[in-house]
Parts: sequence; C-alpha cells; structure tokens
Amino acid sequence: MSAAQIPTGETGPFIVIGHLEHRNRVVTIKTGAQGVVYSVRDRDGKILFDNLTASQLKAESPELHDFIEAATAGQADLALPQLPQSMKVMIR
Repeated sequence: MSAAQIPTGETGPFIVIGHLEHRNRVVTIKTGAQGVVYSVRDRDGKILFDNLTASQLKAESPELHDFIEAATAGQADLALPQLPQSMKVMIR
C-alpha cells in the first residue's frame, strides 16, 4: 500500500493519529471517545481488523500487538529537558 492509499483524517467517530507499517500490514492508530483503537489492512487494502482495542488486537494478533507496543513505547514529551543548576544560571 502506498502512502497515497493509506486512509487519513477522520474515519467515523475516530481521528487517525498515525500509521505503522509491519511487513505486509499497515496498522492505523485512531482515537475517539472510547480511547485508542487499531485497524489493520494488508498491502492490497483488504481490512483484516477494524477498530480493535489493544486487548482485542492482542487476542487476534499477538505479533502485531507486540510490534505496536514496541513501536509506541516511550514518551513524546515536548517539555524542555531538566538542566543542571549550573547551566540554569548561565541561561538567565
């Protein structure tokens, strides 16, 4: 599936927040009132799973669930890193 074929924007009650590619699968990560859900398509665009929660995806496809967990681990914090006190004095 090319970038032009990946669905974007809102899909029903969900807003797409990202895509992950894994082998011959494209995982679309969406958020909505019920939380985060995942949809999975093959490279031909065939829907394999649609709007599954993390626990549902884990039950249906443990390999994809583990891939997503590894790919999204960490924190996307935009805050400035904590500087040592000696550097704070230099910045003021």
